[in-house]
Amino acid sequence: MSTTGVTCPACGRRLAEAVKHCTHCGVAITPRSLAVSRIINNLGWIGRRALGGFFAGGTGWVLAIAVSRTLKFDSAATDPFVHMLNLFPGNTVLSTAIAGAFIGTVGGMIEQSTYKVFLGGALGALGGILGGLSHPLFERIFSGQLYSYSLAMAAAWGVVGCLVGMTSGLLEATGRKILAGFLCGMLGGVVGGGIGSQMYGAMLMEVRSFEGMSWIAGRLIEGAAGGIVAVNAWFFMGLSEKLYIFRRRQLGSGTKKVCDRCHGENELSAWYCAHCGAALQVAASRDQMRVTPYRGLERLANAFDYLSWLAGTFGVVTSVVVFLSFLIENVMFAVFGSLLVALIVYMLAIVFRSVSDAILMGMQISEKLKERG
Repeated sequence: MSTTGVTCPACGRRLAEAVKHCTHCGVAITPRSLAVSRIINNLGWIGRRALGGFFAGGTGWVLAIAVSRTLKFDSAATDPFVHMLNLFPGNTVLSTAIAGAFIGTVGGMIEQSTYKVFLGGALGALGGILGGLSHPLFERIFSGQLYSYSLAMAAAWGVVGCLVGMTSGLLEATGRKILAGFLCGMLGGVVGGGIGSQMYGAMLMEVRSFEGMSWIAGRLIEGAAGGIVAVNAWFFMGLSEKLYIFRRRQLGSGTKKVCDRCHGENELSAWYCAHCGAALQVAASRDQMRVTPYRGLERLANAFDYLSWLAGTFGVVTSVVVFLSFLIENVMFAVFGSLLVALIVYMLAIVFRSVSDAILMGMQISEKLKERG
């Protein structure tokens, strides 16, 4: 496919050469229309980050609350409603660390970077430990105030967001970008923790009016609450990444990306320098890249690939939690239980990855058939 010309900002049709109007929908190709298209594309990019956060947060919350329930955290609470509120990640160190680890892995899973998954997960877990330890302090600070529960949760998750937000900035290795991620992560954590905990309490109060709550309904409430926390956190972190941390100079007419640190040449698709590992500060436009015409199928394949990464992350975290939780009581059960969980989740990850590969293979076959005429 040709890599010259422009892309229509309205219909996305690739135009073979620079023209004043799209030959498919007739829209004017002007600097203003192209600017509007960039804004829409940026919002879509941030939205995909936030959506990934929703699924990771929901998964992390269900696991974290299940662990808290298994280990009988806050078993002294006599009111079932208070007991459920106290299971919300943010109250205890372990549950907050688990949920924070899941939120921290989102960027790496979307970018398909194992290194970034581990870095973000470690920072998220560390932030969860600090947030869980500081939660009693925040409870005392906001005690007696309206929405004190949600305010304390917002502050605790602001601590988690600070560390998760630093992940991309650390890989960029510049102080300003680290600070930008720190601040936006804190803002996202505060907003997400406040809204998520408030919605969690509201949903619990709503289901109390029914005769009983089914197991599925309980897990859906937990997952939705975690998803709300993570989607807000990743909206602000994605905003900082797209508008500042990942901001790049536009590549001119060249066919190689040149590293600012070592001046080595790299392919147009490269994100990091092949010679020194530094983040490349130039970006090729969509019109300079070979872009598939099957954009919808490509995003569907990416979604299944993300689910594969999420399943793998879930398997790793769950296996570690199962092993450590039962190590003292029964070593054999801890070993075989963690291995069984890892095996089941690994099979699920393989299924998701196979679907993604099948979609991509179908796209490649279709493109080759089109080229042959």
